[in-house]
Order: sequence, then C-alpha cells, then structure tokens
Amino acid sequence: MNHRRLRTTAGTLLLASGLVLLGDFEARGDASAASAMAQWLAQDKTIAKRIQSGFAQRDKAAREDVQWMEITSKQVLERLLADNLELKRGALEPARAAVSSTLAETAFDPVVSANLGRTFSQKYKRTVRDLKWSKATGACLDPVACAPEVTAGADVNALVYVINPADSVVAYQKFDRQRVAGYYDHSIPAVKEDAKGSSLPTNFAVSGSKAFRPGPKVSANYSVVYKNAEYVLNADSTNPGVGSYNRRWSSSVGTSVATPLPETKDAGRHGSQNAAVDQAQLRQQSSEEGFQDLRNRKLHEGRRAFWELVRAVKALDFAQESRQDHQALMARSKRLFDASSVTNYAMAQTEAALEQSKVRELAAVESYLAASNALALLLKLDHGVRLLPVEYQKELLALQTFSLEEALSEGEKQNPRLKVGAKQVEMAGVEKNRSLNAAKPDLSLTASITAAQSNALYGYTNYLQSVSRLGEPDRVSASVGVRYRRPVGNHGPEATVAMAEEEVVRQELALQENRSRLLGEIRGAYSVLASARERRAIAERNLSLQTTAAGKLQDMQADRRVTEYEIIVRNLDLLQARQHVVNALVDGKISESALILALGRMEQDSMRSAAPAEKVVADAGSEGGKP
Repeated sequence: MNHRRLRTTAGTLLLASGLVLLGDFEARGDASAASAMAQWLAQDKTIAKRIQSGFAQRDKAAREDVQWMEITSKQVLERLLADNLELKRGALEPARAAVSSTLAETAFDPVVSANLGRTFSQKYKRTVRDLKWSKATGACLDPVACAPEVTAGADVNALVYVINPADSVVAYQKFDRQRVAGYYDHSIPAVKEDAKGSSLPTNFAVSGSKAFRPGPKVSANYSVVYKNAEYVLNADSTNPGVGSYNRRWSSSVGTSVATPLPETKDAGRHGSQNAAVDQAQLRQQSSEEGFQDLRNRKLHEGRRAFWELVRAVKALDFAQESRQDHQALMARSKRLFDASSVTNYAMAQTEAALEQSKVRELAAVESYLAASNALALLLKLDHGVRLLPVEYQKELLALQTFSLEEALSEGEKQNPRLKVGAKQVEMAGVEKNRSLNAAKPDLSLTASITAAQSNALYGYTNYLQSVSRLGEPDRVSASVGVRYRRPVGNHGPEATVAMAEEEVVRQELALQENRSRLLGEIRGAYSVLASARERRAIAERNLSLQTTAAGKLQDMQADRRVTEYEIIVRNLDLLQARQHVVNALVDGKISESALILALGRMEQDSMRSAAPAEKVVADAGSEGGKP
C-alpha cells in the first residue's frame, strides 16, 4: 500500500506541476513546461490498446469481425481530399467552366480554309441539215397528210410541200412553186469545236480570317487555277503546231474587312463576343473559388470529425478507468464490510457508484462508435472499421494566435465565398455593359478588294510567272458598304439594359450581405476561440487542484480518515476535471478551425499544421478483430 501511495503521489505531483506550467506554455514556447501534459496526451497508442481490449469481450459476444485502424489528422485530410464524392462532383464545375471559357475565346481564333478541285470540260462539234439546198418535190396529193393546216376546199394544186428528214429543224416546208430537181439537203455546223481543246482545270484556294478584340474582322484569300488546255489557232493547217500556245496558270488574291463603327453596336470591348469571353473567364474564376470554398468546408468537416473522435476516445478511456477504479473501490469496500469496518449505507453508495460508472462507460461507448462511424462515413471506409486517432497531442496543444483586426481584414480579402460574390458582381457588370452596347445603333462598315488574272485567253506558262504577276492583275474589283440597323422604338434592348442594371444592384446587395455574414462569423469564431482559451486555462487549473486533492485523499484513505462517499465524489470530480480539459482543448481546435475556415485558408493551414502522415493499422488486440 505504501508503494502504491508513493507512485500515486509522485504521478499526481508530476501532472499537477505540468498543468500549472502549461498556462504560459503558448506565450513562452517552452516545450519542457508542458511536458507533463504532453506525456498525458501522448498516450494515444496505450489508449488505443486499452479501448480495443475493452471491446474484446463485447465483440466476441456479438460475433463481430472488427477492423481497428489508427489514423492521424493528416491522413484524414489527405483521404478526404482524394476520395470524397462531393468534392469529385464539385471539381467538375471548374473543368466545365474552363471548357466554356475556351469555347468563348475560339470566336477570336484565326480560321484557315483550303479547297482543291478538278473539273473536265470539252466542247464538241455538232451539225444540222440546212433547208437551203433541199431537193424539189411535186404537188402534195394528200394535203391533210402533208400539211395539217391546209383546210378543205383549198387549191392544193397551187401549193408545193417538202417533207424534211427527222433530224431537220422543221418538219416540213411550203413553197409557192416547184423547185428545180437535183439539189439535195446539206449539213452545216450548229456548234463549233473550241480552239482551246479539252479543258481540265485544277482549282486551289486558301483563305484565312481573324476577328480582333476589340476591332474588325479581317479576311484574306488566294486562289490559283491550272488549266490543261492548248490553244490551236490553225487547226486546219498542215502544220498545226505553228501558232499554237499553252498558258495554263492564273492566280487571284483578295482581302476584306468588316468592322462596326465607333460608338455603335458591337464596337469596343463591350461588344457581344468580347463580353462573352469576359463572362466565361469570370465564370471560370468564380467556379474555381466556389470549389475552393467547398474544399475548405469539407476539410473543416473532416477536422471537426477527427477532433470529435479524439473527444470521444478520451471520454471512453476516462469512463473505462473510472469504472475500473470503482471496481477496485468496491472490492476494497467489500473486504472492509466483511470486517465490519464499513456500514451498509457506505456499501450501498459504493455499489451505486459502480453501476453509475458502468452506465457512463456504455454512454461513452455509444458516443465513440457514433464518432468513429461518422468519420468513417466521411472517409468512405467500410462500416466494420473502427478508427482510433493517434499522433495528435502536439497539434491539440497548439492554438494559433489571431488579431481580430487582422482576421477581419484577411477574411474580407481571402474568403472564397466573398471572392465568388465579387465575381458575380463583375459578371453582372459585364452583362450591363454588353446590354448598353447592344442598345446602340447597329452601324457597320465592310470593304473588300480583289486582284485577279482572268485566263480568258492567255494565262501564264508556269506557276511562278503567275504569282510574280499578281501585281499586274487582269482585273481589279473593290467594294465598300455601310449597313445600318435599329429596331423601331428600340424597346427590347432598353428593357434588357434595365434588367441588367437591376441584376447589378441585386448582386451588390448579395455581396454586402455575405460580407456582413462573414464578418459576423469571424467575430463569433474569434469569441468562441477566446472563450475556449479561457476555459482551457480554468480547466487545467481545476484539474491540477483536483489531482492534488485526489492525491491527498488517497493518503487519507490509507489511514482510514475518509469515507467511501468522499472517495466516490472525489473520483467523479477528477473524472469531470479531466474531461473538462479535453473538452476545452477539443473545443479550442474546432473553434480555431472554424475561424480559419472563415479566413479562407483552411487547406494551406490544415496540411501545414497536421501531424506527419504515416498510416498505421493497429493489431486488433482481441479475437474479434483483424490486423
């Protein structure tokens, strides 16, 4: 008993001294000053084994196959960012916005087109019968058959008809007298052969256009024609090569420009296409900030779930220890009761305290399972996994120091929600400017010029000659035009302007509302964090006093100077004091996370302050578990 009392007293003094020194730990940054508290909190591996051992019989009786897994805060954050369905869905929106922005910008990309084609053309000679040399015939004996237009009673002997062949241009010919016999019909050409012979032109054309923002749309084109045609001027000569030539190439080039005139519709940077690009870019930036806000909120959710698990684990460990202490007290009281040194009333108090400790342990078990399942669900882990937090003592003890003025200023500048609201205001402003521009008169100027080589008779012998003579075109054509368009009354565009102006006001009011709400969140989180600091200091002092009192009580218990009831009360006070310290520490971390979330730097801060990630799968420690 003396050795046990000595160990208890030494541990009590060590813990008390650590708690007293911890009050100025953050101010002085002295790690040795908080060594006792750090050692107490650093028992995460031991606590994990104790909790697994406490579940062993329960899991065995329930025939549960349980996998225990130790996890650090950094592992929680990394797994949350890598495998969260909501974040995966949220990541699609910035990707879609980036594609939309690219599509909007393609309106100003250069466009190049080219085409290549070949055609065949040939003119053939055709002849027809000429009536000038038709042979003579006699009188028509059957006027109706020869000439349907002859009416009954006509003097058919006074008419002479010629029945022409089927390929004649007319069916029959009427004469006023007979013609001399012996002349026959003659064929003459209806279509003459082309002196150029067969034509097999190959056409190649290339053009390009570019719209500038803001500015005109400019286009240029070039084309060349290659004709496989030989001009033969003396085809009937015995030497047709003399006087023949072959000039196959001809080129042409042209350019055009179309632009709205200044202070008219689509002129300047507020034109419809320019505004579409600006809005797409702002929408992309807004979606990126919105996704960052989603990541920050998910990280805060993960950190909160982790610290709630730490709270639940500590509470369960305290409850198990309290139940074991009450069992030891029960055994001692029973021995004293058997020796008639303890009354029935004291014995009943001890039994009731033991039962209450069991109830508290069951409640702590339920709270732990709920916290573990909540974090497992968030991390998409199997339902049979039970999580145990480890390597958190250093992070739990460290609370960042914030200045309220700096926090308010940083929150206004960095919070993604406010950035999203600001982008919405900008988009509304772009739409307002676009609608104002669209309400202006639609007045545009177009101009074009083309220089071409015709090749109607003479082209060029080779391609290089054709290109080099582009400065000496056969034909130059130019055109200039102005187009004006404006709806009568212009009611539609003016109504669009009114709607756009109202949207700007609505987005500005929404931004002001979000800013006020955010500043309230920062002030609230700052107050909660300050309160958590004070609660922590009070809880630590209280635990120091309760621990010292418990040590003295154990000394008095050895000498039988205290009752079982006083021991029970003191144990409950010590248990509550421990839990108050843990609650203050956990509440401080949660409120710190909420403040960092409001400041908009959750991801950077979380990954920097979290403990080094090193995945550890603990031994089940029981027959019902898995390694």
